[in-house]
Amino acid sequence: EISKNRRAKLVIGIPTVKRAEENYLFKTLNSLVKSCSKQELKDVLIVVFIAEVEKIFFEWVYFHHCTQKN
Repeated sequence: EISKNRRAKLVIGIPTVKRAEENYLFKTLNSLVKSCSKQELKDVLIVVFIAEVEKIFFEWVYFHHCTQKN
């Protein structure tokens, strides 16, 4: 979820780039989220830096994963 004016006790930054074989971003995010309690998730802000020049990769990450509600 993209949040404005949100205060967090902990900010976690995750950089990612397109990889030829496998993308580890979502495994990493799932691991982080599953290991936190609901209260911990309220206090954490996860920022993903997509360090990629190919627009299609950014769009794939955003539209297929960031806009989905769980």
